[in-house]
Amino acid sequence: MKRNRGFTVVELIITLALLLIVLAIGYQLIYYAQSNYNRTSNYWERQNKVISLSTYIEETIDNANYLEIITDEADIPEEYESIIFTNDDTFKVMTNDDDSIEALTDFRNEDYTGILVVFNRVLQEDGLTNYPDLLEVIITAPDINFVLATKIKIENIGEGTSIIGESGDIIVFTNP
Repeated sequence: MKRNRGFTVVELIITLALLLIVLAIGYQLIYYAQSNYNRTSNYWERQNKVISLSTYIEETIDNANYLEIITDEADIPEEYESIIFTNDDTFKVMTNDDDSIEALTDFRNEDYTGILVVFNRVLQEDGLTNYPDLLEVIITAPDINFVLATKIKIENIGEGTSIIGESGDIIVFTNP
C-alpha cells in the first residue's frame, strides 16, 4: 500500500522560491508601466499648457493696433493698456487695471513655472528688413524639451506703423 503524505519540504521551498521570482518580475513590470505613464502624462500636460498659452497670446494680440517688444521691466512705459511677459519663469499678463507689477496673477491660475516666452520681429527673405506686422512667438518648456514657434500677423498694424523693437520677453500692446 502506498502512503499519501503530501509535499516534501524541498518541494514547498522550491515552489515558494519560484512564486517569489514571478511576483518580483510582476512588480517590476507594474512599476515600470506606472512610471512610464506618469512621465508621459506630465509631458502631455506641459505640452498642452504651451499650446494653450500660444493660442491665448495669439487671440490676445492679433488685433493690436500698437505693439512694442522690450527686454527690461524698467522700460515698461507709464501708460500702457496690456503687457504680456515672463517673470521669474512664470507667465504673466497685466492690464492697465492693475496698480503694480506685484498685482500680477498667473495666466488662468495654472502653474506655468519654467515655461519661457520670447517675442521676435520676423525678417523678410532678404534677411535685412522686418515685416512691419508679423510677430514670432517662441514658447519653450525646457523640462520636457518642447519648443513651439508661431508667427502672428497683427491685423491692425498697417501703413506707416509697425511693431516696435526687435526681440525680448515682454510685449506692451494696445487693442482697439
